[in-house]
Parts: sequence; structure tokens; C-alpha cells
Amino acid sequence: MGSIPIARSIFFLAISFYMYYLQVKSGCELRVGKSPLFFSGYGKGKMDLRTQYTQKLWSLLEPVVEAQGMDLIYAECIPMKGRWIVRLYLDKPGGVTVDDCSFISGLVGDVLDAHDLPPCAYLLEVSSPGPERPIFKDQDFIRFQGQRIKVKTKEKIGGKKNFSGLLLSYREMAGEKTLQVEVEGNVYAIPRSMVISAHLDEKNVF
Repeated sequence: MGSIPIARSIFFLAISFYMYYLQVKSGCELRVGKSPLFFSGYGKGKMDLRTQYTQKLWSLLEPVVEAQGMDLIYAECIPMKGRWIVRLYLDKPGGVTVDDCSFISGLVGDVLDAHDLPPCAYLLEVSSPGPERPIFKDQDFIRFQGQRIKVKTKEKIGGKKNFSGLLLSYREMAGEKTLQVEVEGNVYAIPRSMVISAHLDEKNVF
């Protein structure tokens, strides 16, 4: 019986060392939620919760981040190995610092715990976006016109689902917000509703 508490202590010690390794390696701020660990499968219901939790993240946290003079450019809540990962990317003029990430992590963690979101164990990651900055908001697509981006779509457009090229424009076409991306001399019109993910190409030269 005495071996069970020892094994449990070793398990949590290993988690602590792993979190420290991630923090040093990535330069981001990590925080563990107050709820206990749980383990379960990730079926369709889990994916539905992912969408639900991510939507709540935006509504709860965007005002918190903006009140500190920063921009919440991306937020997601994803299931991974028995817990949830709450991942936030921040930006501000001149770029965010490690101290910024640490400060926001404290504020955000308190908000998440107060709203019991997610209602289980979670790991909070707060960091700057890096050179491959996610593009999510309308104003960001407008801002990065003329820059190289990478886009992944739900369905094939012109025989492709992955695009890496120059964002020529972001405007309404045929009643729908649309990206025009030039790839190797060909221009593709990509409806915003078809975009799964978009981010800057690290090949951009600023």
C-alpha cells in the first residue's frame, strides 16, 4: 500500500520537471489549473467541447487582455493526454515580453478558475506568436495584406487545400469575405468561411 503514494509523488514530480522544461524551451508562461487530473477518451463530444470552450475563452479573456494594452490574437482550448491545454497568443506594439506573459497568465488563470473553464485539469500556455503569427481576426487579414501567408482550407480550392503565397487582398466578394492569395503566379480566391487556419510565413522579411 505504501508504494502507491510514492508512485503518485514521482508522477507529479515528473510533471513538474516537464513543465519547467517546456517553459525554459519555449519562453512562454505555463500554469496548471486547480482542478484534479482526469483521464478519458476523445470522441466527438470532446471535439464539441473544444469549440464550446474556445468560444468562451474569447468572450471572457479578450477584454482582460485588451485592458492591459495588449491584443489577444489567438485562443484555443484543446484536449491532450488527459487534460486540457489552454493556449493564448498575445501581441502589442513592440512585441510582448516574458514578464507580459507572466502577468497575463496570472490574470487569465484567476478568470478561468472563477468561471470553472475548463471544468477539469488544464495547462495554461501564454506566449508571443513568433514569426509564424496566427491570423484570425478580420483586421489582421487586412493588416497583413502584402505579406506572405500560409493557409489551410476545409475543402480543395483549385485542386489545393494548402496555400503558401502572397496575401494580395482581403475583401468582400460575391457577398462573402474572401482572401486573394497569389501562389507561384496563380491567384486563388479563398472564402474566409473555408479557412481552417492561417498564419504568417516565416519567410517574410520585415
